[in-house]
Amino acid sequence: MPVPGFRSIRALKDRLIEDFGAEAFDFGDEIGEEQDAFGWNLRMTPYDFSISTNGGQLCSGIFDMQVSIVDASIDNGDVLFADMTTTEGVMALVSDLLPRQGN
Repeated sequence: MPVPGFRSIRALKDRLIEDFGAEAFDFGDEIGEEQDAFGWNLRMTPYDFSISTNGGQLCSGIFDMQVSIVDASIDNGDVLFADMTTTEGVMALVSDLLPRQGN
C-alpha cells in the first residue's frame, strides 16, 4: 500500500525525466511505494538533491528540498539550498544548475 507522499514524489520524478531526460540524473534505486522522500545527483554537476514530503504531511506538489555540493572541493557537503518549494520551484532550480549545451 502506498504511503502518503509516494504519488507526489513519483510525479516529480516523472516530470524531471519528461522535461530534462533520464540521462540528466542519477536517481539510484527505483522509488518504492513505501517511500515519501528521494534524492538524486544531477549528472555532470557537483549537486545532490534531497526531496521530502515530511512523512506525507505536505500537500501534493510541495516539497522540503535540500541541495548540497558533492565534489572534492573545500565546500563539499555545503548546503546551497534548503527550503520548502513546489514542483515548479524544483524544475526551475534543476534548469538553472544543469550545464548549458552548445554554448
